[in-house]
Amino acid sequence: MVRVLATLVAGTVAAAGLTLVPVVEAAAASTGSAYVPPVRPPAAVVVDHFRAPPTPYAPGNRGLDYAVVPGTRVVASAAGVVVFAGAVGGALHVTIAHPDGLRTTYSFLARVLVTRSQAVHQGQVVGVAGPTFHFGVRDSAGDYLDPELLFAGHLGAHLVPGPDEGAAPLVDDTNRERSELLQVVRDLIARAGGPVAALVHEEQSLLPMVSSAQLADELADLARSQRRCTPGSVQVPPPAGRRVAVLVGGLGSTGASASVDRVDTSALGYRSGDVLRFSYAGGRVPSPRDARRGAVMGRSVAWSSIPVHTYRRHDTEVDLRVAADRLVDLLAQVAAAAPGTPIDVIAHSEGGVVTRLALDQAVSEGRLPPQLGLVVTIATPHQGADAATALEAATASPGAAVVLRGAAGMTESGVDLDGPAVSQLSQVSPIAAELARDLPPGVRMLSVGASGDLTVPWVRTRAPGATPVLVDLSGPSAHERLPGAAATTRAIALALAGRPPACLGRLAAVRGVITSHLAAQGEDAVGLTLGLTLQP
Repeated sequence: MVRVLATLVAGTVAAAGLTLVPVVEAAAASTGSAYVPPVRPPAAVVVDHFRAPPTPYAPGNRGLDYAVVPGTRVVASAAGVVVFAGAVGGALHVTIAHPDGLRTTYSFLARVLVTRSQAVHQGQVVGVAGPTFHFGVRDSAGDYLDPELLFAGHLGAHLVPGPDEGAAPLVDDTNRERSELLQVVRDLIARAGGPVAALVHEEQSLLPMVSSAQLADELADLARSQRRCTPGSVQVPPPAGRRVAVLVGGLGSTGASASVDRVDTSALGYRSGDVLRFSYAGGRVPSPRDARRGAVMGRSVAWSSIPVHTYRRHDTEVDLRVAADRLVDLLAQVAAAAPGTPIDVIAHSEGGVVTRLALDQAVSEGRLPPQLGLVVTIATPHQGADAATALEAATASPGAAVVLRGAAGMTESGVDLDGPAVSQLSQVSPIAAELARDLPPGVRMLSVGASGDLTVPWVRTRAPGATPVLVDLSGPSAHERLPGAAATTRAIALALAGRPPACLGRLAAVRGVITSHLAAQGEDAVGLTLGLTLQP
C-alpha cells in the first residue's frame, strides 16, 4: 500500500522550502539539560520546527516533526510516568508526565512498548517509529513549549509540590489527553488539507497496530460504562414534574419529517405540548397546537412567542456553526418562555453535532440556560463521520467521488453531498477537533449508538464526558430506527431518573463493539481504496 503519510511529510517539506536540519545535541550536553531528544541522527532529522498556534484550537506545529528511518527506537526524553499509551485520531501516541510538571508526547508510532501508569527512566525505549515522528512538550497548564529550548536547558520548568498535586492527577485525565493528542494529529494532516489529509487519516486508521489499539480502547470505554448498570428487571417511572423536550433532527430531515420524531416522548413523561422541534431555518417547526390560536400550556406559557419556521433538506446542509447559533437562540427563547422548567435536548445524527457546538457557543456567550437538563444524542458522529471522511478522501479522484455520491447512504435521503455540513462532518475537519473537547462543566450528556448502524457506527458516537450507550440494533435502516427503539427509550428514561445505563450481556456487548468497529474500518477502507486506485 502506498505510504501516504510519508508522502505527506515529504510534500510538506518541499512546499515549505525546508531543509533537513539535524538535532543539535551538543547544547543539551553542555548545559546539563534534564531532557534529551527522543530520536537521534542519523536515523532521525528535524523536518519542521515548533510554531506556536495563535489560539488553542488553531493550526500550528506544537512540537518537532522528524523524518525517521522506520523502526527507529523512540526513547523517553526524561524520567517520568506514562499517563497515556494508545491510539488517538488513527495514530499511536505515548505521553509521559515528569516530576517537574512537564509532559512529553511521542506521536505517530508504529508500535507502543510501554503501558499506562508505568514508570520509565530517561533513555528507556517507549515505542518504535514509523516513517515520521512527532515530539511535543506541554507545561502543567497545558501550553505547548519549544522542545529545542528544553533540550538546551533554556526553559524555566518548575517543580510541582508532590505526586498528589503533580503527575498523579494527569493519569486520570484521559479525555483531556486524547483531546490534546488529537490536535497534534490534526496539525500534521491539516498542512496537506482536503483529500490528502483524509487519505492520511484513512490509512492510519487501517494500520493493524492502530486498529487493534482503537478496538481495545472502544471495548474499555463500554466496560467502564458498565461498571455500574441497571438490571432489566428495574422499572423506572417517568420523572415527576413538568419538563420540556427540544428535539433536533439530522442531515436530510425537513420541517415535516425527521427521524428524531420517533422518540417516544410520551413514554418518557413529556406532555405533547411541551415537545418542540428545532427548525434549521430558526425558531421551532410548526406543531398541531399552532392551529389553536392563543393556546396556552402549563402555567400560562405560550410557545407562540417563539418564531415558527418550517425548513427544507437544503437547510440542514448549511454551515453547522450557523445551525448551532440558531439552536442557542431557540434554547434561550424556551428558557424565557418557561422560566425554571427543566429543558432536555434530544438530537439525532447531525443534530447531535449541532447541539454539541451550541453548548460550547452558549457557554462562551454566557447564554447556557441554567435549567438545562439532560442532553441526549442518538447516532451522532462525535468523532466525525466515516462516510464524510471517505467522501473527502475519494475527491482525490474525480471518478471515485462520482462512485461514492452515487452510492451515498449517509443521509436520510436526497442530500447534496457537496454542502458545507457534509465536509464539516469529516473526521479531518476543524469541527471534528472541536468535538474532541470536554463537555462544558455541569452538562450531562447521554450518547446512544447502535451496534449495527452502518451510517454512524457506535464507535464513532463516543464523546468525551458523555455516557456511552450501546443498543443492539442492525439492518440497513438502523440509523433511522434507533430514535424509536425501545432500548433507546429505556436508556433515556434511566438517565432522566439519574440511574446508570442498562446492563448488557458480556458476549452481546463485545459482539456489538466489534461489529461497530469493523463497520467503521470498512468505510475507511472504501475511502482509501477509491481515493488511491481511481486516479484519473
